[in-house]
Amino acid sequence: MQWHKMLAFKALLHHQAIYLYQMLNTRLQSSGTGLLVKLETSNKTSDRAFIVAAATTWNHLPLKVRIAATTEQFSYFEVSSV
Repeated sequence: MQWHKMLAFKALLHHQAIYLYQMLNTRLQSSGTGLLVKLETSNKTSDRAFIVAAATTWNHLPLKVRIAATTEQFSYFEVSSV
């Protein structure tokens, strides 16, 4: 599992690492799908920034993974959706 998926999950759903929660929460779309708005970047170095990498990988997760209620569910659904 890529580390930024779990970190984004914990920040968004459990408000762990409040600074990450605030950064990611402001990027949530209002559509109710739990997708993050991805920043447009112009080079590979910027693509590796947490906010860009987290949004990219988070948005590729199935909805049932993004809305998991617990870390255990998130891990189970994420592994079973591969």
